[in-house]
Amino acid sequence: MLAATTPTALPRGRGTVFLLHVHQASGQVGHFVGCAVDVQAHLERLRAGGGPPLIRAAVAAGVDLELVCTWSGGRAEPLGNPLVDSRSCRICRAARR
Repeated sequence: MLAATTPTALPRGRGTVFLLHVHQASGQVGHFVGCAVDVQAHLERLRAGGGPPLIRAAVAAGVDLELVCTWSGGRAEPLGNPLVDSRSCRICRAARR
């Protein structure tokens, strides 16, 4: 896993948790979990080089971020959340078949 956000200040049930599949040039794959009220606007900000240091570095290196799934009414949880791994990623599940 590449990174996970810390729990946000969003009131419980107001945000949408999202999972990004991160295609790295080395062929490795990572994942990033975040939470936002407007996921598309947040994803645009991340792709423009905003956000956490690991995402900024990945975008600066030309890494592709792909939105793979969302969960409504929640907030991002720390690493270890069972929703936050490659089993939740449709791209990784398809690659294992």
